[in-house]
Amino acid sequence: MNEVGRRLGIEEESLKTHPMRHVLTMAIGVSEQLRVHTYQLHPAPGAQILLCSDGLHGVAPEQDLINILNTSASLESKCDQLIASAREHGGPDNITAVILQAS
Repeated sequence: MNEVGRRLGIEEESLKTHPMRHVLTMAIGVSEQLRVHTYQLHPAPGAQILLCSDGLHGVAPEQDLINILNTSASLESKCDQLIASAREHGGPDNITAVILQAS
């Protein structure tokens, strides 16, 4: 949602209900030329990075995400819990979650 918001100048809170919130801004395989955006991160040891689809982001309450990520459960278990939270809150889409942990 942030990608659409940046392009359209829409605040994060408004994107939760905005009619353009599900607009696809990038995809692999739609043209011969592939454009890859990269970002360099320097997370502290133990920091977690959550990569997820819009089936989780904006569906599961932010506090659920925080609470689950702050548990001592395995990364796989945390992903399962995040997906379960999105389903409990009506997850209208495919729900994908990947957690990376810096060492």
